[in-house]
Amino acid sequence: MNITRGNCPSSYEAAYPEPDKDFKPEIKLQLDVDMVNEPPHYKAPNDPKGLYGSWDMIWAQGWGEAFAKGNALKYLQRCDKKGKKIKDLKKARTYIDMLIKKLEEK
Repeated sequence: MNITRGNCPSSYEAAYPEPDKDFKPEIKLQLDVDMVNEPPHYKAPNDPKGLYGSWDMIWAQGWGEAFAKGNALKYLQRCDKKGKKIKDLKKARTYIDMLIKKLEEK
């Protein structure tokens, strides 16, 4: 938009300029995200490879066994209440499997 004396745009034109005709939005769909075993919202921003996840940090503090048992119980208790029974049961199983794996490593 070229503004010269006598050629001032209206406030609407200034607020909403012509759209760029060459603009092509980049849309990225993540269809292969495993929301049960590796939800992306648990990865630390400064750890993009997910090397130090929440589970590892919790276990390193000595809270791992209680944490896994508590979360498994939480998902088992609420699976009938949210309308996502299978997903919650899988999450409970994930915590149980994680706990078994850690205890077998000892």
